[in-house]
Amino acid sequence: MRTPRGWVLTWGLAWATAFAYAGALLAGERVDASLRDYVLGPTLALLTVAVGLAAALRTTGAARSESWLVVAGVACWTAGNLYYLTSDALGHQPELPSPADLGFLAMVPLVAAAFWLRARRQTRSAGGRVALDAVLAALGITAGLASGLGPVLRRAEGAGLDAAVLLTFAYPLSDLLLVALVVAVAAARGSWPRDAWAWLGGGLLVFAAADITFALRTAADTYAVGSLVDALWPIGLLMLVTGLLVPDRGDQSQRSGTFALLVPAGATGVAVTVLVVDRWTALPVLATVLAACALVVAAVRTQLAFRQVVALHGAGRQARTDSLTGLGNRRALYEDLHARQAAAQQVAVLLLDLDRFKEVNDTLGHHVGDLLLRQVGARLGPLLREQDLLTRIGGDEFAMVLVRTGAPGRTGHDGQMSGTARERDVEQVAERLVARLHEPFELDGVRLRIGASIGVACFPEDSDEVNGLVQRADIAMYAAKAGGGGVRRYDAATDLHSRQRLATLEQLRTALRTEEIVAYYQPQCDVATGHVTGVEALVRWQHPTRGLLAPDAFLDLVEQSGLMPELTGRMLGLAVRQCAQWRLDGLEVGVSVNLSASCLLQEALPDHVARLLVTHGLPAGALTLELTENSLLEDPERCGANLLRLAQLGIALSVDDYGTGYCSLSYLRDLPVHELKLDRVFLTDLDVVRNQAIVRSTVDLAHALGLRLVAEGVEDEASLELLRDLGCDLAQGYHLCRPRAANQLTGWLRGRVAGTSYDCARLSETSSHHGPVPRT
Repeated sequence: MRTPRGWVLTWGLAWATAFAYAGALLAGERVDASLRDYVLGPTLALLTVAVGLAAALRTTGAARSESWLVVAGVACWTAGNLYYLTSDALGHQPELPSPADLGFLAMVPLVAAAFWLRARRQTRSAGGRVALDAVLAALGITAGLASGLGPVLRRAEGAGLDAAVLLTFAYPLSDLLLVALVVAVAAARGSWPRDAWAWLGGGLLVFAAADITFALRTAADTYAVGSLVDALWPIGLLMLVTGLLVPDRGDQSQRSGTFALLVPAGATGVAVTVLVVDRWTALPVLATVLAACALVVAAVRTQLAFRQVVALHGAGRQARTDSLTGLGNRRALYEDLHARQAAAQQVAVLLLDLDRFKEVNDTLGHHVGDLLLRQVGARLGPLLREQDLLTRIGGDEFAMVLVRTGAPGRTGHDGQMSGTARERDVEQVAERLVARLHEPFELDGVRLRIGASIGVACFPEDSDEVNGLVQRADIAMYAAKAGGGGVRRYDAATDLHSRQRLATLEQLRTALRTEEIVAYYQPQCDVATGHVTGVEALVRWQHPTRGLLAPDAFLDLVEQSGLMPELTGRMLGLAVRQCAQWRLDGLEVGVSVNLSASCLLQEALPDHVARLLVTHGLPAGALTLELTENSLLEDPERCGANLLRLAQLGIALSVDDYGTGYCSLSYLRDLPVHELKLDRVFLTDLDVVRNQAIVRSTVDLAHALGLRLVAEGVEDEASLELLRDLGCDLAQGYHLCRPRAANQLTGWLRGRVAGTSYDCARLSETSSHHGPVPRT
């Protein structure tokens, strides 16, 4: 919150008045005493209260009550001072104690309460340390003050504890106690006060200096109104209220370090000094008693500090330890790597992941899984050196830091150890770790074996940065797991591929939201007549920089990332809309679209397809949905329910890549299938007797079940002729026509309307063979 300009002017005017008042006191008799004492002095006091009001009014939150307590204290002191000056102006200077002293003394508890509230708010994490440091500082300061104010105390002893003398001693004592609280807070915060506390502490020190001077001069009967000490009180108060205007930096107690030793060390030093000086020069009894008390509190403070150090050490150790295995955890791993990086030590990071650990948990229970993890740690430890580090970083993942240099090596012909032999072969160590884990475990009466995958990355070759080193070991570990387990060293090419896949996935998400995913269509022809009965919609990606991409470049990534339903939805929409348009143009063809297993399991699939047909006005019989045999294995019950609903809509269902799956033939009996698509692998080398027998038996099976058979991958005229002889129904392949964009295929289809007789040359027109292209 910004301070209003009027209050800024008030603050500036107050400081200008303070300098004028101090200058007038220094000038002595050259300045009119009445103007100095009864105009400038009271004006400065009132302006100080006004500045305090400005600070309190602009303060919000928890600090608001603290500000008002300080303002109330300053106002009480100002009221007492005005009473004192008024009495002096009237010719009868008040004796100690007087009503003025009530205002002076009232300031102390109010300001102390404000400081204590602020100290608690800003040093919560320091706990009771602030209070103990405040007591220790107070005892040390009081002991020193009692020693310095020996004349005052002796006068008090001689006067029989006169009230005036006690007040004279109480003023500096109370000021310095407040200073002790500020010092304790500074120690808890761990740095010299540089924000509001600097003004607060500085104002109290100036105020305490005035009270000490006043006490000493009063004891010597040399104090008189009009000396320079009179300026220190209002200036100290002005510094105090200025501190309320300074921004509050909040809790900094976590920064405590060597600065925190300031209070106990300083107070102990003062106490020891007082006791030593007392051996040669008799000091007031109060000073020696306070010094002794300070040493006792210092001993307590030291014991507390020792316990805190032990507790912090224990907490730090726990924070770096895995509670299940007793090994180091992820924090310990990174701390160790940072230390070795700073020392430029050549190390390798091994990231180990157990194989089939989830199966152990699910089958035998988590308590057995925990037992397994503890035994894994116990097995790995003896295979490592003392300077190596073994950690468990989460789940069934372990990480090791292996020192690479210093291992015994083989000597060459020159008697010198070779460079590669000097370095420890970390991959061989990793292989021994995997082999050790392959040995059977005895877990809760069950004997079992597990495997492990380990990724290796070396510093500084693979990465000179800790996070990068661990990440690359992780990449190598996943590469090992994908390869069936074992050990895999980090390979930059693998990492580049992973990064490229990540970038490709993000581009793919964008492609699905734009027009980059397109459909190409390949005709299906009647083998006997050459008539085009339908087309198959094949997905393509019109990449902005890589050109037209076939499915093998991105389809696996689509399936792994869960984007297959979105991709299938787009292909269905494109195919149904285009087929409807062809029919409006007089081209009576159907369209086939591939379905993945993930799409086939979606309960909303039949409703979605039905809406598409209605939206575009396409008869259900014009759409064929193709599914693979393996997709029926995912969840036969749900797949069967969806297929039944689709068939009830009048949609034809085709089994794609027939003959390459692992399904029982019972699905041909139980599911509403209309078509079999013989995989292209059986059309290779059709002159081989066995291949011909497979095609012939498949044709007979399909016809016996009332199904039509489509042969895909027809690449030459001889295969087409043989398929006709074997009784195949439909054919599809490069020999007939390559996949084309919709606008290109439209012209080709219109050229076919003129006649439907079988003419292989005309069918394959402009379609030269360049080898198969993967399709979906």
